[in-house]
Amino acid sequence: MEFSKKKLTQESALQMRASPMSSIRPYRLLSAPAYLFMKMNGKFVGIKGPLDFFTPEELEKLKPFETLYFTDFVDTALPFQSVARSIRSLLLWDPAVLPPTPYEMSDAVLRLLGKVWWKDASGWPVIEPYFVSIFVDELCDALPTDLLRQLRDDNLSLCDEAIFKSSIAVFLALHLAHNEITYLNKLRADVFQQVAKKEKIQIKDQDLNYLYHEWVERIFSLNHKKIQSAYLSESKNSSSMKLLGRMTRIKNVLARGASDGPVPTIYGARGVIDA
Repeated sequence: MEFSKKKLTQESALQMRASPMSSIRPYRLLSAPAYLFMKMNGKFVGIKGPLDFFTPEELEKLKPFETLYFTDFVDTALPFQSVARSIRSLLLWDPAVLPPTPYEMSDAVLRLLGKVWWKDASGWPVIEPYFVSIFVDELCDALPTDLLRQLRDDNLSLCDEAIFKSSIAVFLALHLAHNEITYLNKLRADVFQQVAKKEKIQIKDQDLNYLYHEWVERIFSLNHKKIQSAYLSESKNSSSMKLLGRMTRIKNVLARGASDGPVPTIYGARGVIDA
């Protein structure tokens, strides 16, 4: 994914977050641009964009640098990653312990999901697809590494599209109470592969399939920068109505609002892409 600031001056150090090279996980999506500090010219040089990843071979070559730097935009992505880790822990419930009922699990997941939605001026929750992708990458197992690597190297824009669309499918599935991690992992990998092959996306669950194509249409064809849930209140489709009930609860009780800060965005001064 392209980003705006490829080089930063040494004065930017106070806004940078340092990570030991050993802490970087291969094949996991980066939540912000990654930089190396070049002592010779005193600049931070961007080497990876957001939603890119490092292979084990790349990390091995970078070992002498010891430290990787990210802009403070990583702080914006942290709440999404934190919620995803909490939901993953729920879905990986220890079978030796008495499991929650399906209703209890669905309710617990929805309460956590509400924290990744922010209400905009309309009063309805919104979220940008970028943050959906960061959330899903933390929730699920890594994408099939050979396919991910090949698609990135062959067609970066198609790779970004496959990441976005597979993430939207998983995000929607969670909202429709598909709370099985094996199902979500497979759904993500299947949609990613279908996008990579430029095939028509087919999801067996009819409600999920309908909503997936509706959301993708609104984002990619109508060029909406945010997933806006307000349209659900005007829809009469049965699949949309099923989602509306859960989104109304998120809107009324669970979503973050103005007191939690501005709606997170990757655009403009607060993001990584010029508006």
